[in-house]
Amino acid sequence: MLATGDMPHEGKTIRVAISSDAIEPDTSIASLGPSEHGHYCYKLDLAELPAFCAFRDYLEDNLESTRQVHRLGIALEYFDFSFNVKRPEHQVVDLFISLEALLKNGLKDSSTLVGTRLSNLIGKDDAEGRAIFGQYKVFFHNRCDIVHGTGMVRNQDLNVPGLRELVRKTILAVMVLGLNVGFDTEFFRAVDALAQNNQLKRTVQEQAFSHEERIN
Repeated sequence: MLATGDMPHEGKTIRVAISSDAIEPDTSIASLGPSEHGHYCYKLDLAELPAFCAFRDYLEDNLESTRQVHRLGIALEYFDFSFNVKRPEHQVVDLFISLEALLKNGLKDSSTLVGTRLSNLIGKDDAEGRAIFGQYKVFFHNRCDIVHGTGMVRNQDLNVPGLRELVRKTILAVMVLGLNVGFDTEFFRAVDALAQNNQLKRTVQEQAFSHEERIN
């Protein structure tokens, strides 16, 4: 089921919750499924609702047999947390938890692999992919300075809105790719092959981001 909570101060941005169970109409946060992590929601533009509706339908049909969707639940949870904490460095950490939940397949995956997956997933072409990878490296360096205490990072250098936009687009693209290929081991095989599979890449990006063309 889908629920929305009113957020008049954010214009067209609303709070959306996805659940496999029936929920009250006024509920602003609902469970993505049985989880020790609690409840998940996401803030998005109204035009993004189709991607979430499609994913909701997938959940209702496949939740019991697809446990890897739990990663997306964690990503949604920490994406939402990033709006609720005030310190920019804490927002960066929450957003990286979200990003790595989406694109990291276990501890063995390096940060470089995560950045490569990110650039292949949301970059429209090689040039944009390289630019996204460069942005990711800067964000990752800042994240390391924060969590390891190895340096002082000025708030104005963190560019939280830029990082949040990368994570927002990744959430949508992961949903769409998963709907096309599945959310288990085949998901990571597909995301790693996107650089060579232009047809699948176009399909994912058209379904995930077509609303942005209409907005712009």
